[in-house]
Amino acid sequence: CMAIAPTATISTIIGVSQSIEPIYKHLYVKSNLSGEFTHLNTALVSELKDRGLWDAQMLEMLKYYDGTLMEID
Repeated sequence: CMAIAPTATISTIIGVSQSIEPIYKHLYVKSNLSGEFTHLNTALVSELKDRGLWDAQMLEMLKYYDGTLMEID
């Protein structure tokens, strides 16, 4: 994937996609010299909050299932 403006670093700081390609996971971890950063699909989090389903357990399940909702009841 080739990053166009905003660049990968700037996009991480301001919380937007670093590319024109669609986001393919709801949760993923990026690493750089500063450490590891967990990224969440903000639209998913908003929808889960609206439905009363967003909590620490949901976050842990998303991490466990590598960002997919398929296995979560």
